[in-house]
Amino acid sequence: MNRKLFRMIVQGIPSLVQSFFFTNKTSKHKEKYNLDYRYYGLRKIVLELCRRSLRTRFIVSGQENLPKGQVLFVANHVSYMDPLSFIAVSDRPVAFLSKKEAIKLPVIGNANIGLGGKFLDREDLRSEIKVFKEVEDEMEKEKELSFVIFPEGTRETPPDFKMLPFHHGSFKPAERLGLPVVPVAIYLSDRVLNPNYHYKTYPIQIRFLRPFLPEECEKMTTKELALESHNLILKNLEEMIVLDRKYVKELNGYTDEETDKVLRSTETRKH
Repeated sequence: MNRKLFRMIVQGIPSLVQSFFFTNKTSKHKEKYNLDYRYYGLRKIVLELCRRSLRTRFIVSGQENLPKGQVLFVANHVSYMDPLSFIAVSDRPVAFLSKKEAIKLPVIGNANIGLGGKFLDREDLRSEIKVFKEVEDEMEKEKELSFVIFPEGTRETPPDFKMLPFHHGSFKPAERLGLPVVPVAIYLSDRVLNPNYHYKTYPIQIRFLRPFLPEECEKMTTKELALESHNLILKNLEEMIVLDRKYVKELNGYTDEETDKVLRSTETRKH
């Protein structure tokens, strides 16, 4: 086993064990626990895991852009670390629309079930309509719950992690419920779990971008909204690439030469 993965597992054992029992309990008996207990209990475990085992540092900006109440978050997607990052930085309860395969992942599947998240078969159009209706029903039932959707439909792939087009159907719940849409740019979370990177601290930049408010969304088709959100995230990712060197150097205490060395394998990653 790669020494980085071995270290993460050993250091993360307390949080992993705790998360196993917590998510098993909340997923099987969701009705027994209110949303605050299910979300903030999980968030506490995730924050400890990020601090102790994953060695992440979140550089978060744009919280001033967040409207009050429920929103639909739409974000780019590069890693299984993205949902953990969202929970770590979001002080409002969120659940996720995930691909159906994620339901079988240890802890992750149960965690999303416990939060009220849904699972989508991207190859089944009938399933898509049904699942988006389930998202709407969950948000109508849990008035404090916001949803996170990754409209690319899958993770971006190395080495360039080029952003994929957004599926406009992902924006339907916001259209039907009259919710703000908040685009979110995440850079570059894959390094945390990738065994080929060995930083002391892994910076993850997260930007909450300007929201598309319901009155603005009413004047746009979901295709237009998907394209506008995609382009806004893409523009910000290009800015975040430039800042990445600064954060990697400062958070790890690297010299310029050391920074050049650890970034060499990511220099071709242009969104």
